[in-house]
Amino acid sequence: MYQINHCLACLSTDIELHPAKLARFLSWQTTGNDPGDDVPSIGMKCSHCSFVGSVDRFDQQENANLYTGYRGEEYTRIRNICEPEYQNISKFVDPMYRENRQIGIQKLIKQHVDISQIHQVLDYGGDNGSMIPDCFQSAQRYVFDLSGIETLPDIKKYTPDTEKTFDFLICGHLLEHESDPEDLLAKLKKCAHSDSWIYFELPNNPNPYVGRFHEHINFFNIRSLRILLEKNGFEIIDFYEYGFDSMISCHKNNLCVLTKLV
Repeated sequence: MYQINHCLACLSTDIELHPAKLARFLSWQTTGNDPGDDVPSIGMKCSHCSFVGSVDRFDQQENANLYTGYRGEEYTRIRNICEPEYQNISKFVDPMYRENRQIGIQKLIKQHVDISQIHQVLDYGGDNGSMIPDCFQSAQRYVFDLSGIETLPDIKKYTPDTEKTFDFLICGHLLEHESDPEDLLAKLKKCAHSDSWIYFELPNNPNPYVGRFHEHINFFNIRSLRILLEKNGFEIIDFYEYGFDSMISCHKNNLCVLTKLV
């Protein structure tokens, strides 16, 4: 684990530091050792762009520990010990959850994207591919996910070493997890060509506050996200904010952003 002393969105060092906690599960899963309770930590809030995040960041091995076998047997065992309510969350199999998750992306696609020009689609970090919109059924659909989960029929696995670009890329609910968001953005750019659409979806935090950090160690709103994306060569074409009732609090306010490369 390492620490940062600047804002990850705008790079400003004008940040407020606040006492915070790292969730027991997060510490256990990344280090392999059960701390028995939440771990004292430090949070930051940027005075310039309002980004909020944990000062504590995970190195490559710790990040691999967290997401390899994601939602698998051992992951679920540890998560249920730390958070017994986790076993009651049915979001990954509930059809209504998928319908609600499609609202933002479908709206932006309908307003801006010519479906007939979309031949290759990649959901980067997309689990089994179930979140790829049905409007792309005639395209070749790919998914990349660290968990190694089996994809749905007709959806292919993408290998990052492959030199392949896509007409439409989806990055749903990843940026809030990343110790180094700019590293993720660089990987996405390698998968895009000059006319690609890149769609981002993440929890929206219009008034972010420092508190307890779980798997989400970054908290963005449209202001801080715009700065991060533009700094890394993404132009926001449009965005949409909405929420829906869910046992998962992060979906009560979603930020959906459609971009192109500059």
